[in-house]
Amino acid sequence: MRKSSVQYHLDGARERGYCLPVDVLSPEEKEAWDREVAREPWFVALQDLVKWAGVWTGTEGELIEELRMRASREALESGYFPSDLDTLMAYQTIACYPLLKARLCVLDHREFKKKDLEEFDVPGWGPEAPILVERDWAARRPSYYDAMATLARYRSPLALAVLIFTDSPRFARRKRRWTGRTSELAEALAGSYPSPGLNCPPTSSS
Repeated sequence: MRKSSVQYHLDGARERGYCLPVDVLSPEEKEAWDREVAREPWFVALQDLVKWAGVWTGTEGELIEELRMRASREALESGYFPSDLDTLMAYQTIACYPLLKARLCVLDHREFKKKDLEEFDVPGWGPEAPILVERDWAARRPSYYDAMATLARYRSPLALAVLIFTDSPRFARRKRRWTGRTSELAEALAGSYPSPGLNCPPTSSS
């Protein structure tokens, strides 16, 4: 199996001092590079890992094992398939533009400050499971009003009530988790029923 395109440019960065392929590629070559990287086994494995759920969390070892399970024997024996997190993160740096196009990224909880973590909402992502893989920014906490505007298009009071409830101080005090009986949930959501001008923007007709 020939050398991975990402590994080739990673070697170039080490030997010649440039970091990203756009530093040395023409626009046409960059388009070809993007397509080629998107076919690499490690890239395909990352996409498959979050194909359905949108997010994955775990340890470094668990991530590498998940990726290896999704790769062919030829890819694993090539010597270019990432065998540890450091290599994978180096690949991600080199392949940042193809990954951005695919809306795919790998994040390490240990590299974030507490304030920066407020942008994310991923149960289980933390010191015990520090690695996060996300697709389509599924791990990011949406803007409250953007989410409300999106849900309002479906004219579903229940969906809006869930949004209002989960944005409340009461929900935040429970570490953004809630458990209870069905009757208790119904009572909590009833108190969050959308009221234009009170807990959601007024409609144009109001």
